[in-house]
Amino acid sequence: MTKYQNSQEDGGTYEQFQTNPNFPVTYHFAETLKSSITPAHWHEHIELLCVIQGELRIYVKGRVFEAVKGDLVVINPGETHSIPERTRDSLYECLIPHKALYDKMGIPVEKYMIENHIQDEKYTDDFNQIMRILSDKPQFYEARVQLILLELLLDLMQNHGKVSEPFKRTSESSGERMVKQVIEYMQKNYVHPISTEDVCQYLNFDKSYICNKFKQITGTTMINFLNMIRCEHARELLLLGKLSVSECASLSGFQHFPYFTKTYKRYMGELPSATFHSGHADS
Repeated sequence: MTKYQNSQEDGGTYEQFQTNPNFPVTYHFAETLKSSITPAHWHEHIELLCVIQGELRIYVKGRVFEAVKGDLVVINPGETHSIPERTRDSLYECLIPHKALYDKMGIPVEKYMIENHIQDEKYTDDFNQIMRILSDKPQFYEARVQLILLELLLDLMQNHGKVSEPFKRTSESSGERMVKQVIEYMQKNYVHPISTEDVCQYLNFDKSYICNKFKQITGTTMINFLNMIRCEHARELLLLGKLSVSECASLSGFQHFPYFTKTYKRYMGELPSATFHSGHADS
């Protein structure tokens, strides 16, 4: 189920969420994230991840965090982040209060840099309370969620944040900007045959430098990242159930069907045929 679309914004490829003006919050329960990986991306909203089982290895702007059950991971607006691999027993849940929510209340989240890895039961309890409300949907649940989220953000800013300049591309390192350009290029061209050489030629940078910097910041190689976003696109097509599995593979940039099947299972945790049949079952 697609929660967002990629678009050009401020010179970069952001994860742009479909916004309900009456409830500007995106969330994912553990079951929807159980077997998925998260390719490198960034967006203008703050994001909160809470580990509810096992361990989670997440890359944020090239720093690696090993979060365990009860830990909260905070992704500040504009920070490149990814979960390039998952252990079988790792489960986490995700909350993304949209910029419109805290802007409306005059809370300057973008002026603060909050710690990425927080180990404090207070925040875990608040996070879990929000997820329970979202699951049970009691009367006025949307208002309840927004109130708790705003209080949680204020608390994080006060106790785990420091004032910084608003997010600007010019404040990023040259390596971060370059990695975002790579991501942007691949998001535009993944349906076509492209190689690392194509990317290097496009950016006019040394191949060794680009490959090393990309791996350092995202935790994976450019080829693996390309396969991830191709598999994500294939999954969207498979769930629609309107095309054959081989057609979905071809339209997602895969030239060889056996390689597609193997790659898809690696990143999506199941064979493409299983996704295809689940799409039919939901229709």
